[in-house]
Order: sequence, then structure tokens, then C-alpha cells
Amino acid sequence: MNAEKCKIFNNIYAKLFSLLFRSDRQGCIARIREVGHEAFAEEMRLAGRMNRSVTKK
Repeated sequence: MNAEKCKIFNNIYAKLFSLLFRSDRQGCIARIREVGHEAFAEEMRLAGRMNRSVTKK
């Protein structure tokens, strides 16, 4: 399922949260799908972060 089409994932509060905390929610979901929950959690632990930062395009 594409998270961008999900009304719970993609609503005004989610966008505000993403803006305030500069988190890349879509990128996090994609990375979790690639490597799995445990590997993603380990990556975030090693990076000292709780989420992926938004990158400038």
C-alpha cells in the first residue's frame, strides 16, 4: 500500500509533525520496508536519531 494515499498517514497533523520535527515519514516507511523493523531500529540507534531527517531536493 502506498502510504501517500493513506488518509491517516497523510493528513494535516502528519504534515505539521513532519514540518516541526523535520522528519521524512515517507522515507522512514520505505526504509523499513527495505530492511525490516529491527535493522531500521538499529540504524537509527547507531545514528543517534529517532527518525530520518528531511533532505533538501
